[in-house]
Amino acid sequence: MEFNKTNLRSIRRWKEALPGRKRNRTSRRFACGGAVRIWWEDKYGFSTVQGMCLDISDGGLAVGSSEPLPRHTHVHVQLQSSGAIKHAALKYCLQRGEAFFSGLEFINQETDQKSA
Repeated sequence: MEFNKTNLRSIRRWKEALPGRKRNRTSRRFACGGAVRIWWEDKYGFSTVQGMCLDISDGGLAVGSSEPLPRHTHVHVQLQSSGAIKHAALKYCLQRGEAFFSGLEFINQETDQKSA
């Protein structure tokens, strides 16, 4: 299953899919709906997941995908809308139905780059 806006329409508001999640961001969140590419390296090599940005703030973003992200992993995230590449730490990954919802916290923001 590919994760896209059609999948999100089945959930009235994506936050309702995450009951009880503690909302403790220090910066304001903004809704977004653009595609993201997430990749990381592990003992098996590089892995990539395509997803959709659900919301974003100065400190991180929430994404939806059809595949889970590995626990305790640092990942790279490329935002399709701007081409920006961010380095992030996975804070949580929860499955709801066939979708996975992940919270990513940006790290090393001063070294983030824009795709060429």
